[in-house]
Amino acid sequence: MNLARVLSADILTAKLSLTSFPSGYFDIVPKLISNRFIFPWLFDQSKTMSLATKMILKPRMKYPLTFFSGQVAPLAAFNIDGPKVLYCHTPPRQLYDLHEYYLKNLPFFKRTVRRNLLIGYRYAIDRAIRKMNLVIANSQNVKKRIERYWAIQNVPVVYPPCGESFTWLSKGDYYLSTARHDKLKRVDIIIKAFLKMPQKKIVIASSGPETDNLKTLANNSPNIMFTGLIDNNEMENLVGRCRATIYIPVDEDFGISPVESMAAGKPVIGVNEGGLMETILDGKNGWLLPSPPKPDDLVRLINELTEEKCQAMRYDCEQQARSFSEERFKFGILKAIRNLESKTISG
Repeated sequence: MNLARVLSADILTAKLSLTSFPSGYFDIVPKLISNRFIFPWLFDQSKTMSLATKMILKPRMKYPLTFFSGQVAPLAAFNIDGPKVLYCHTPPRQLYDLHEYYLKNLPFFKRTVRRNLLIGYRYAIDRAIRKMNLVIANSQNVKKRIERYWAIQNVPVVYPPCGESFTWLSKGDYYLSTARHDKLKRVDIIIKAFLKMPQKKIVIASSGPETDNLKTLANNSPNIMFTGLIDNNEMENLVGRCRATIYIPVDEDFGISPVESMAAGKPVIGVNEGGLMETILDGKNGWLLPSPPKPDDLVRLINELTEEKCQAMRYDCEQQARSFSEERFKFGILKAIRNLESKTISG
């Protein structure tokens, strides 16, 4: 959406669920790409692969400049003429660094089928990337993955805009986790830590495939509260009133949630991995736990924190969040386009 605003461009998508977005979210209404399925039964176990098929089979189009963003979006490059730019949030992790992680818990037959599908998907993605005239990374961490898996050098980094709707509301007495309930987000580590600190409060926002397991782990402890899936206004209210947020995922691509927390003047307890190392300045606008984090690491840190320590970081948090404004995003994107155009002309 931000890219479309910056470029005053159309938004094309092969799939759209308007119920996933708040009312009035789209200033530019997305256009659905007409498509058809081939062998839909083959992709029943993989929504991503089904969507990938849609992108490959869509009708041919031509634009003066096309931006691609999303895991399967590059596959549309096979049917679009004209200069192409990928704004990359990460090379699909199920194809590269987390390939075996996503396969290991599947039954043997499904694992075999899925592995073969992913081989085809990776082949198609690798070919699609070669059609790009420019690849832009959303963080230094993602830039390293692009260099490693796609062998592309001199990748510009343009951080995504985030946090501008978040603001400080009050001094709260609770900590907050906003991560999706997925094993890679390590919300279980947070819960284990707070089970050891019954006098400290933690609110677990969001939802996901691990919600039931996390609730079982919490065992109805009165200091651990679950909100379920909440809308943007509720999230802004929770962030604006907490003492600090906790976000410790595995090798996060960039991490928008920590910047939203900082925009609200709230420090972030993160982990010394991935994109968090680019946004959290240890001891200034938050803290970086050692990698991999353990519950006792979190317990030690929180037991040392006071309301005053967290409050003292408000200014630095807000200043850091301004580094990820929509204006800076716009400047970075337009600069990358100008550089591409100058190379095209000189070439």
